Amino acid sequence: MLHASFGHLFFNMLTLWFIGAYLERDWGPRRFIECYTFCVVGAALVTIAVSYTHFLGWIRRKAPSGLRAAFSDC
Repeated sequence: MLHASFGHLFFNMLTLWFIGAYLERDWGPRRFIECYTFCVVGAALVTIAVSYTHFLGWIRRKAPSGLRAAFSDC
């Protein structure tokens, strides 16, 4: 299963809608998609690394967490 629950997916999409819209307007579409792509690839790499260590409890949100971090930098 890709996401833990419907609520998990819902809040990820809600975060993307609220924060993503602000960042895209502020940064422009190109920079936003570069940041989001970086977050997605980084999250995938972290997930792979964590899965090899068998410690999955701490990694819940991935790409939207990266956007929240980018938003807090504004």
